[in-house]
Formats: sequence, structure tokens, C-alpha cells
Amino acid sequence: MPLFTPSTEFLDSWRPLGHGSGFCELSRLFFGKLTERYLNYFLERAASVTCPSLEHREQFQDGIRSHVDAVSKQAFETAKITQSFAAGWFNGHARDRVPTEREIEGFLSVAFGKMRDELRREEQAT
Repeated sequence: MPLFTPSTEFLDSWRPLGHGSGFCELSRLFFGKLTERYLNYFLERAASVTCPSLEHREQFQDGIRSHVDAVSKQAFETAKITQSFAAGWFNGHARDRVPTEREIEGFLSVAFGKMRDELRREEQAT
């Protein structure tokens, strides 16, 4: 399906997300995957800095891959904080109309703030 070309089929594929529960599930999946990729990116950067040889780096990356399920689960659980917020936001801003760019920016700002706060709480708990 084309991502940016409007068509009836395209709109039909997004129609199930046109309510609060669909949007909050999409938000949780999006922020979970974003967090997972963010964490993996920084783990790989740390490997580049701390591993003295290519062989050692490859071993480190194999270790990361063996823990990818744990990172994915952690990211998905962290993103749960956005789920209830997204449903409420959708019902208040997008249920009957397309939200403005400013409203969308506000949603993202609050959602990213919630994710940041949750990651900080988790860091302090460990």
C-alpha cells in the first residue's frame, strides 16, 4: 500500500484506527518500537566506543541480539504509559475531525514527556 498516496484502499486500511482504542494501540506500538530502536542504537554506539577489537564488538552485538526480546518487552511496557493518554487525546481532538498540526505537536510533546519521565523512573528504580 502506498503510504503517502491517498486512495480508497489506503483510507480503508486506516479506518479501524479511527476510534480511541485503535489510536491508543497504534500509539503504544509506535512508541514501543521507537523506544526499542532508540535503546538498540545507543547500545550499538556504546559497543563502538568500548570494544577494543572488531571481534569483541561482534561478540557484544551477539549478546545484544540474544537480549533483543528483553529490550523489546521493556520498550513495549514503557510505552504503555502513552496508551491511556492517547485514547483521551484522540477522543478530545480527533474523533470528529482532523486535528491541527499544533494539536498533533502538543500530543507528541506530552507523549514524549511521559516516555522520558517513565524511563527516568525506571532508571531510578534500578
